[in-house]
Amino acid sequence: MTYLHDSKDNKKTLLIYFLCLIPLVIYGIYKNGYLLYINKYISFITIFKPLILIFIAVILTLLVDFLFNKKIEINYNLLNSIIISLFCPCNINYLVFIIVLFIYLLINKLFLKNISFNKICLVHLILVFIMFLLNKYSYLNLGEVNNIYLYNISDIILGRGIGAISTTSIILGLIIYSILCFLTNYKKIIPLISYLVYLITIILIMFIQKNINYELIFSSNIILGFILVSTDTLTTPYYLKGEVIYAIFIGMFCALISIKLPFEGIFIATLIGSLLTFLFNKIGKYLEK
Repeated sequence: MTYLHDSKDNKKTLLIYFLCLIPLVIYGIYKNGYLLYINKYISFITIFKPLILIFIAVILTLLVDFLFNKKIEINYNLLNSIIISLFCPCNINYLVFIIVLFIYLLINKLFLKNISFNKICLVHLILVFIMFLLNKYSYLNLGEVNNIYLYNISDIILGRGIGAISTTSIILGLIIYSILCFLTNYKKIIPLISYLVYLITIILIMFIQKNINYELIFSSNIILGFILVSTDTLTTPYYLKGEVIYAIFIGMFCALISIKLPFEGIFIATLIGSLLTFLFNKIGKYLEK
Protein backbone atom coordinates (compact mmCIF):
# COMPACT_ATOMS: atom_id res chain seq x y z
CA MET A 1 0.00 0.00 0.00
CA THR A 2 2.86 2.35 0.76
CA TYR A 3 4.29 1.82 -2.72
CA LEU A 4 0.96 2.62 -4.33
CA HIS A 5 0.63 5.71 -2.19
CA ASP A 6 4.13 6.84 -3.16
CA SER A 7 3.38 6.14 -6.82
CA LYS A 8 0.23 8.27 -6.67
CA ASP A 9 2.15 11.06 -4.92
CA ASN A 10 4.83 10.95 -7.62
CA LYS A 11 2.25 11.17 -10.39
CA LYS A 12 0.56 14.09 -8.66
CA THR A 13 3.90 15.86 -8.20
CA LEU A 14 4.86 15.32 -11.84
CA LEU A 15 1.47 16.56 -13.04
CA ILE A 16 1.86 19.77 -11.01
CA TYR A 17 5.37 20.28 -12.41
CA PHE A 18 4.19 19.76 -15.99
CA LEU A 19 1.29 22.19 -15.53
CA CYS A 20 3.62 24.77 -13.97
CA LEU A 21 6.00 24.60 -16.93
CA ILE A 22 3.29 25.30 -19.54
CA PRO A 23 3.24 29.11 -18.98
CA LEU A 24 7.04 29.22 -19.39
CA VAL A 25 6.77 27.45 -22.74
CA ILE A 26 3.94 29.71 -23.91
CA TYR A 27 5.92 32.80 -22.97
CA GLY A 28 9.01 31.36 -24.68
CA ILE A 29 6.96 30.92 -27.88
CA TYR A 30 5.80 34.53 -27.59
CA LYS A 31 9.12 36.18 -26.66
CA ASN A 32 11.55 34.07 -28.69
CA GLY A 33 9.13 33.11 -31.43
CA TYR A 34 6.14 35.29 -32.25
CA LEU A 35 7.85 38.66 -31.66
CA LEU A 36 10.72 37.61 -33.94
CA TYR A 37 8.30 36.31 -36.59
CA ILE A 38 6.34 39.57 -36.86
CA ASN A 39 9.67 41.38 -37.27
CA LYS A 40 10.55 38.92 -40.07
CA TYR A 41 13.58 37.38 -38.34
CA ILE A 42 12.35 33.78 -38.34
CA SER A 43 9.98 31.53 -40.26
CA PHE A 44 6.51 30.61 -39.03
CA ILE A 45 7.51 27.10 -37.93
CA THR A 46 10.43 28.49 -35.87
CA ILE A 47 7.91 30.34 -33.69
CA PHE A 48 7.28 26.99 -32.03
CA LYS A 49 10.92 26.05 -31.41
CA PRO A 50 10.42 25.92 -27.59
CA LEU A 51 7.58 23.45 -28.13
CA ILE A 52 9.53 21.46 -30.73
CA LEU A 53 12.43 21.03 -28.29
CA ILE A 54 10.03 19.71 -25.65
CA PHE A 55 8.45 17.35 -28.21
CA ILE A 56 11.92 16.01 -29.08
CA ALA A 57 12.79 15.62 -25.38
CA VAL A 58 9.54 13.74 -24.67
CA ILE A 59 9.82 11.41 -27.69
CA LEU A 60 13.47 10.53 -27.01
CA THR A 61 12.90 9.92 -23.30
CA LEU A 62 9.84 7.73 -23.86
CA LEU A 63 11.65 5.85 -26.64
CA VAL A 64 14.69 5.04 -24.48
CA ASP A 65 12.46 4.07 -21.55
CA PHE A 66 10.51 1.74 -23.85
CA LEU A 67 13.70 0.18 -25.22
CA PHE A 68 14.88 -0.69 -21.72
CA ASN A 69 11.64 -1.23 -19.81
CA LYS A 70 9.31 -2.36 -22.59
CA LYS A 71 6.72 0.14 -21.43
CA ILE A 72 5.99 3.84 -21.61
CA GLU A 73 5.68 5.71 -18.33
CA ILE A 74 5.66 9.25 -17.06
CA ASN A 75 8.57 9.66 -14.64
CA TYR A 76 11.22 12.07 -13.39
CA ASN A 77 13.50 11.27 -16.33
CA LEU A 78 10.84 12.82 -18.56
CA LEU A 79 10.60 15.90 -16.33
CA ASN A 80 14.39 16.32 -16.37
CA SER A 81 14.50 16.09 -20.18
CA ILE A 82 11.81 18.76 -20.48
CA ILE A 83 13.64 21.06 -18.04
CA ILE A 84 16.83 20.60 -20.08
CA SER A 85 14.96 21.80 -23.18
CA LEU A 86 13.66 24.89 -21.37
CA PHE A 87 17.16 26.12 -20.52
CA CYS A 88 18.61 25.73 -24.03
CA PRO A 89 20.00 28.83 -25.77
CA CYS A 90 17.62 30.23 -28.40
CA ASN A 91 19.87 29.21 -31.28
CA ILE A 92 20.37 25.62 -30.13
CA ASN A 93 20.84 23.29 -33.09
CA TYR A 94 18.15 20.59 -33.30
CA LEU A 95 20.61 17.90 -34.38
CA VAL A 96 23.02 18.70 -31.53
CA PHE A 97 20.12 18.60 -29.07
CA ILE A 98 18.87 15.25 -30.38
CA ILE A 99 22.30 13.58 -30.40
CA VAL A 100 23.41 14.82 -26.97
CA LEU A 101 20.10 14.05 -25.25
CA PHE A 102 19.78 10.60 -26.87
CA ILE A 103 23.33 9.59 -25.95
CA TYR A 104 22.84 10.86 -22.41
CA LEU A 105 19.57 8.92 -22.01
CA LEU A 106 21.28 5.72 -23.18
CA ILE A 107 24.34 6.18 -20.96
CA ASN A 108 22.12 7.09 -18.03
CA LYS A 109 20.19 3.83 -18.39
CA LEU A 110 23.35 1.75 -18.81
CA PHE A 111 25.84 3.31 -16.41
CA LEU A 112 24.56 6.35 -14.51
CA LYS A 113 21.27 5.06 -13.15
CA ASN A 114 22.59 4.51 -9.62
CA ILE A 115 25.07 7.41 -9.57
CA SER A 116 23.74 10.50 -7.82
CA PHE A 117 24.55 13.91 -9.29
CA ASN A 118 22.56 16.62 -11.05
CA LYS A 119 22.25 15.25 -14.57
CA ILE A 120 20.26 18.21 -15.86
CA CYS A 121 23.35 20.38 -15.28
CA LEU A 122 25.68 17.89 -16.93
CA VAL A 123 23.60 17.62 -20.11
CA HIS A 124 23.11 21.39 -20.27
CA LEU A 125 26.84 22.06 -19.95
CA ILE A 126 27.64 19.48 -22.64
CA LEU A 127 25.11 21.11 -24.97
CA VAL A 128 26.48 24.62 -24.54
CA PHE A 129 30.08 23.38 -24.77
CA ILE A 130 29.35 21.80 -28.15
CA MET A 131 27.63 25.01 -29.26
CA PHE A 132 30.76 26.88 -28.18
CA LEU A 133 32.97 24.51 -30.22
CA LEU A 134 30.70 25.11 -33.23
CA ASN A 135 31.07 28.86 -32.66
CA LYS A 136 27.31 29.09 -32.13
CA TYR A 137 27.22 29.77 -28.40
CA SER A 138 24.87 32.66 -27.63
CA TYR A 139 21.75 33.33 -25.57
CA LEU A 140 20.70 36.22 -27.82
CA ASN A 141 17.73 35.72 -30.08
CA LEU A 142 17.91 37.24 -33.56
CA GLY A 143 16.15 40.43 -32.46
CA GLU A 144 18.65 40.91 -29.64
CA VAL A 145 21.54 40.18 -32.00
CA ASN A 146 20.31 42.99 -34.24
CA ASN A 147 19.80 45.36 -31.27
CA ILE A 148 16.09 46.01 -31.87
CA TYR A 149 15.47 45.85 -28.10
CA LEU A 150 16.76 48.06 -25.29
CA TYR A 151 15.97 46.35 -21.99
CA ASN A 152 15.56 48.10 -18.63
CA ILE A 153 15.10 46.56 -15.16
CA SER A 154 11.33 46.17 -15.52
CA ASP A 155 11.79 44.43 -18.88
CA ILE A 156 14.23 41.97 -17.32
CA ILE A 157 11.90 41.18 -14.41
CA LEU A 158 8.85 40.80 -16.66
CA GLY A 159 10.65 38.37 -18.96
CA ARG A 160 11.77 40.45 -21.91
CA GLY A 161 15.47 40.16 -21.07
CA ILE A 162 18.19 37.93 -22.50
CA GLY A 163 18.02 34.32 -21.41
CA ALA A 164 17.28 30.74 -22.36
CA ILE A 165 14.55 29.84 -24.82
CA SER A 166 11.78 29.33 -22.24
CA THR A 167 13.10 30.68 -18.93
CA THR A 168 13.23 34.46 -19.22
CA SER A 169 10.22 35.32 -17.06
CA ILE A 170 11.12 35.93 -13.42
CA ILE A 171 7.48 36.70 -12.60
CA LEU A 172 6.35 33.31 -13.91
CA GLY A 173 9.27 31.70 -12.07
CA LEU A 174 8.12 33.19 -8.76
CA ILE A 175 4.55 32.05 -9.39
CA ILE A 176 5.82 28.53 -10.14
CA TYR A 177 7.92 28.60 -6.97
CA SER A 178 4.91 29.59 -4.86
CA ILE A 179 2.95 26.65 -6.30
CA LEU A 180 5.76 24.10 -5.89
CA CYS A 181 6.13 25.14 -2.24
CA PHE A 182 2.86 23.31 -1.54
CA LEU A 183 4.49 20.01 -2.56
CA THR A 184 5.77 18.06 0.43
CA ASN A 185 8.90 16.84 -1.37
CA TYR A 186 9.87 20.21 -2.90
CA LYS A 187 12.92 21.66 -1.14
CA LYS A 188 11.66 25.22 -0.98
CA ILE A 189 14.38 26.46 1.35
CA ILE A 190 17.09 25.98 -1.29
CA PRO A 191 15.99 28.68 -3.79
CA LEU A 192 15.44 31.23 -1.02
CA ILE A 193 18.82 30.80 0.64
CA SER A 194 20.71 30.27 -2.61
CA TYR A 195 19.42 33.47 -4.20
CA LEU A 196 19.92 35.50 -1.02
CA VAL A 197 23.56 34.33 -0.77
CA TYR A 198 23.99 34.84 -4.52
CA LEU A 199 22.57 38.37 -4.28
CA ILE A 200 24.82 39.39 -1.38
CA THR A 201 27.91 37.90 -3.03
CA ILE A 202 27.28 39.32 -6.50
CA ILE A 203 26.58 42.81 -5.13
CA LEU A 204 29.79 42.71 -3.06
CA ILE A 205 31.75 41.69 -6.16
CA MET A 206 30.14 44.46 -8.22
CA PHE A 207 30.84 46.97 -5.45
CA ILE A 208 34.52 45.97 -5.45
CA GLN A 209 34.68 46.11 -9.24
CA LYS A 210 32.61 49.32 -9.29
CA ASN A 211 30.40 47.89 -12.01
CA ILE A 212 26.69 47.35 -11.35
CA ASN A 213 25.11 44.83 -13.72
CA TYR A 214 21.35 44.55 -13.20
CA GLU A 215 21.12 41.68 -15.69
CA LEU A 216 23.23 39.59 -13.30
CA ILE A 217 21.36 40.74 -10.20
CA PHE A 218 17.99 39.87 -11.77
CA SER A 219 19.08 36.96 -13.96
CA SER A 220 16.13 34.81 -15.00
CA ASN A 221 18.46 31.93 -15.82
CA ILE A 222 19.82 31.95 -12.27
CA ILE A 223 16.50 32.48 -10.49
CA LEU A 224 14.69 29.82 -12.55
CA GLY A 225 17.74 27.59 -12.17
CA PHE A 226 17.55 27.78 -8.38
CA ILE A 227 13.81 27.02 -8.53
CA LEU A 228 13.75 24.18 -11.09
CA VAL A 229 17.26 22.70 -11.24
CA SER A 230 19.02 23.13 -7.89
CA THR A 231 16.09 21.60 -5.97
CA ASP A 232 16.34 18.14 -7.55
CA THR A 233 15.15 15.79 -4.79
CA LEU A 234 17.55 12.92 -5.43
CA THR A 235 20.76 14.95 -5.66
CA THR A 236 20.29 17.38 -2.77
CA PRO A 237 20.89 16.77 0.97
CA TYR A 238 18.10 15.15 2.97
CA TYR A 239 19.00 16.78 6.30
CA LEU A 240 17.62 20.31 6.71
CA LYS A 241 20.92 21.79 7.89
CA GLY A 242 22.65 19.97 5.05
CA GLU A 243 20.21 21.67 2.65
CA VAL A 244 21.11 25.05 4.12
CA ILE A 245 24.85 24.43 3.66
CA TYR A 246 24.24 23.17 0.12
CA ALA A 247 22.15 26.26 -0.68
CA ILE A 248 24.82 28.61 0.69
CA PHE A 249 27.48 26.78 -1.32
CA ILE A 250 25.71 26.93 -4.68
CA GLY A 251 24.58 30.52 -4.11
CA MET A 252 28.11 31.72 -3.41
CA PHE A 253 29.78 29.69 -6.15
CA CYS A 254 27.10 30.68 -8.64
CA ALA A 255 27.93 34.35 -8.01
CA LEU A 256 31.68 33.80 -8.33
CA ILE A 257 31.34 31.85 -11.57
CA SER A 258 28.61 34.04 -13.08
CA ILE A 259 30.93 37.06 -13.21
CA LYS A 260 32.71 35.29 -16.10
CA LEU A 261 29.98 32.86 -17.21
CA PRO A 262 26.68 34.66 -16.52
CA PHE A 263 24.43 31.99 -18.02
CA GLU A 264 26.29 28.86 -16.92
CA GLY A 265 27.29 29.74 -13.34
CA ILE A 266 24.08 28.26 -11.94
CA PHE A 267 24.65 24.93 -13.71
CA ILE A 268 28.34 24.62 -12.80
CA ALA A 269 27.69 25.51 -9.15
CA THR A 270 24.72 23.14 -8.88
CA LEU A 271 26.63 20.28 -10.54
CA ILE A 272 29.54 20.69 -8.11
CA GLY A 273 27.13 21.03 -5.19
CA SER A 274 25.35 17.81 -6.16
CA LEU A 275 28.67 15.95 -6.30
CA LEU A 276 29.37 17.16 -2.75
CA THR A 277 25.93 16.24 -1.40
CA PHE A 278 27.38 13.26 0.47
CA LEU A 279 29.56 15.71 2.42
CA PHE A 280 26.68 18.10 3.11
CA ASN A 281 24.65 15.13 4.35
CA LYS A 282 27.38 14.16 6.80
CA ILE A 283 27.70 17.72 8.09
CA GLY A 284 23.92 18.08 8.31
CA LYS A 285 23.58 14.81 10.23
CA TYR A 286 26.31 15.88 12.65
CA LEU A 287 24.74 19.32 13.25
CA GLU A 288 21.29 17.85 13.88
CA LYS A 289 22.47 15.46 16.63
